[in-house]
Amino acid sequence: MSISASNTKAPNYYKSSAVFLFLSLLSAVINYAYYPVIARFLTPADFGAVQALVAILLQVGAIFAGLNLATIYLVNKLNFERSKRAVEILQKLTTGVFIAATMAVIIFQAAVMNFLNIDNPLYIFILALDLITTIPFIIAFGYLQARRQFVTAGTLQLSVVLVKLFAGAALARRYGASGALAGIALGQVLGMFLFWIVGSFYHFRLWDHRVLGGLSLPSAAELKFIKPLAKATGAIFLVNVILVIYISFSIIAARHYFEPHTSGLFTGASTIASAAVFVCLPLIGVLLPHLNIKSLVANKSELAKTSAMVLIVAGASIAVLAAVSSQLLQIFGKDYRAMSYLMVRLGIMMSLVATISLASQVGAFYAPVRTAVICLAGFLVLAIAVMKNHATLASFVSTMTAVFATIALVGILQIIWIYNHGSQ
Repeated sequence: MSISASNTKAPNYYKSSAVFLFLSLLSAVINYAYYPVIARFLTPADFGAVQALVAILLQVGAIFAGLNLATIYLVNKLNFERSKRAVEILQKLTTGVFIAATMAVIIFQAAVMNFLNIDNPLYIFILALDLITTIPFIIAFGYLQARRQFVTAGTLQLSVVLVKLFAGAALARRYGASGALAGIALGQVLGMFLFWIVGSFYHFRLWDHRVLGGLSLPSAAELKFIKPLAKATGAIFLVNVILVIYISFSIIAARHYFEPHTSGLFTGASTIASAAVFVCLPLIGVLLPHLNIKSLVANKSELAKTSAMVLIVAGASIAVLAAVSSQLLQIFGKDYRAMSYLMVRLGIMMSLVATISLASQVGAFYAPVRTAVICLAGFLVLAIAVMKNHATLASFVSTMTAVFATIALVGILQIIWIYNHGSQ
């Protein structure tokens, strides 16, 4: 990995936003097409199982998502040489934690299967393969994004989701749920390989760092170097992990608390509603590298623009779900239309999650420890509240919405406090 001084200069905000947003939205559309396509080849119960395992994949992948935000934080916090070294050490630590988490999923597969009401151990082993093949992609994508190489990062993502769509559809049609899960691993490996081949043919330098360079363990000297930064960076990682839990919590909890067929139908509805979050995430991702760590006031304009775009996406999402929820669910199959009565509620809930994502990621940049405490407390309240109130899907969604609304309010109040008083 390397960081060049020229990359520390931020490009035009609108230009970088437009390029990365276009590529990310195109990737999101293709990625979302994957789910209704495989749903056509699976029963609702099997589709719910696949989505629950994909949610686990996202949870573990959040470890690397935390590296992205931590990279941005360190580049702004430290001088060039120290930030470069700190990022390289963090990549080694992150990769080690990721591999440990993958091994934990395999070792405790019985507990995972029991919690998610899954009866086929093959699914867990394919999930482990998905996790392992995620490593080079997430390292490359996160680091390129942190360096503001938005075109390269967005094109890499597009390559992977395209291959995943076709591979997943073909394998799901032939092998069912196992094939759908295997398509993710195949997409990640072949997508990166094809991207590299095309770039080499046109003599275009796709990336200038070693994608697998973080697989070695950090030395004692490196651990000593990173120790003073452990509190802040650890908090940033925790924030990202919990944010991913927020995004996929409804799918995992529904799989646990409701019977497979019902949870599978709910998963289709939740997948559609969560589109608002995944549209907003690239907007937030473009904002973060432009933040001035010394003062949020200096980025008043950028923060206002991003906040406005998130609100527009949230409002449009709710309006669309209110107008054509049945038609959208029909894409997954006629059985999924039974969930149309929940779509507006889910739209409101996921819009709140998008708001939390913006407030928490900006908050983590300026007050990482306090933001981590807020996110962790919110998760505990969410888990307890749902455990006590999940008699019906309607009450299940209403409970989550109430908790997310509270977390969003606290997050917004913290941003106001940071704006007025500065970072930690």
